Amino acid sequence: MHKNVIHALITNNVRHRFPVGSEGNEEQAKKELQSAEDVLPRVARECYKWLLCPVQTTPEDRQASIEAFSLNTSGSALGAEIQRVYHDNELVISAWSAVLGQSTLFQPPVGGLDAVAKTGSGKPKSFYGSVEVSPATAKMRLVQLAEEIISNLVADPLAEIKITVEINANFPNGASDQIRRAVAENAKSLGFKTSTWE
Repeated sequence: MHKNVIHALITNNVRHRFPVGSEGNEEQAKKELQSAEDVLPRVARECYKWLLCPVQTTPEDRQASIEAFSLNTSGSALGAEIQRVYHDNELVISAWSAVLGQSTLFQPPVGGLDAVAKTGSGKPKSFYGSVEVSPATAKMRLVQLAEEIISNLVADPLAEIKITVEINANFPNGASDQIRRAVAENAKSLGFKTSTWE
């Protein structure tokens, strides 16, 4: 509802409760009107306290789902609050770093994994899997791999598990000094066995 319409409704309500001419009512009516006007912005913000965000879990999903995130409506800058929610919930990724790949890995291909070596007893003795991951969805996909594959593999305390992350990047116009420096520093701090630029 437009602010002027709401103001008119509040003014009309106050006038009916405190008719002009009654002793002390005019001052009381002005206080009530000012109080209602002060409350209006807070009440309007409470009406818009949810941020609805479309989420696509995997690139294969044909339709995005909607997730609701609560906004803190007590602050003054709604735009800054929306930006904070997007950042905190990693709904928008503004920069990629090698650090993001450290704790997460790939998503298994749709339709299952056939890379199982079987022995004469019929029980699989080893597992090998690989998958290409799009840089645009890498963080989400790598987390999914950690949760759905790696967590199952480590459930067996006798299992010997080795996880390797391989990253190949090509820059048709050459990589900038800033990118090369950041990647080299992050690779070193993350303990990469190899990291070279050509």
